[in-house]
Amino acid sequence: MTKRGIAGDWHGNVEWAVDMLALFADRGVERIYHLGDFGLWHDDEGMNFMAAVNKACGDAGMVIDVTLGNHENMVMFDAMPRKDIFRIMDQFPNIRYFERGARWTDGELSFVSLGGANSIDRFTRHANINWWEGEQIGYGDVMRTREGGFANVMLTHDCPAGVAIVNDDDDSHGEERLSWSKEAKEYAQHSRVAVRAAVDGVKPDVLFHGHFHWSATLTTDLTDSEGNPYTLKSVSMGKDEQAGNIGLLDVTNGSFELIN
Repeated sequence: MTKRGIAGDWHGNVEWAVDMLALFADRGVERIYHLGDFGLWHDDEGMNFMAAVNKACGDAGMVIDVTLGNHENMVMFDAMPRKDIFRIMDQFPNIRYFERGARWTDGELSFVSLGGANSIDRFTRHANINWWEGEQIGYGDVMRTREGGFANVMLTHDCPAGVAIVNDDDDSHGEERLSWSKEAKEYAQHSRVAVRAAVDGVKPDVLFHGHFHWSATLTTDLTDSEGNPYTLKSVSMGKDEQAGNIGLLDVTNGSFELIN
């Protein structure tokens, strides 16, 4: 099978995740790349979600490889055993979490993953309960991602600075955006700048991201820090309960199609 699954945010939504996994299984998919805000949480909701996903993947002969989002328990991630480019919880072996800057080859394509994002609602959350400092992308993460240079496919949670995210007055957060402070917006922008710095070094053929709960494919002309122009194709994936949440990537030729 030459096609891999691509999935946007699931937010621990068991029913939605199991339904999407069934769609992947019907297409014969064996490996899924998830773009973060998956549902890596320490409470009953998170553990039940991961158990359901792990079972559905196991029953269908699939694995799901997660690029970390911002709403993930980074303490749990750090405590997981490391296996090659992944962290894996022993009780959920069909769910694998990428290290930041992980690189690999799948079919004819080279890949790199850079997870994390700064939560715009950080200041309404509680440290180590529903917000974790490790969401932030560090300088070392950016440099590790850039080190290998070009990759055909880049997987991120956040969208790089300079690339459109949603229409200014039309996103899934609705009126909530009106309450976000200047400090919150500046904090959120930091990770977009970090992702952009990594993208400047990779210049992938295509970048897939989640986070903004918006399904769109864009082509953007950018310039790296040394003044070299390049063009980035980016695919923003919708979240759970939205159209455009999952698709299929052909790893022989890089073609992509949405399937929900």
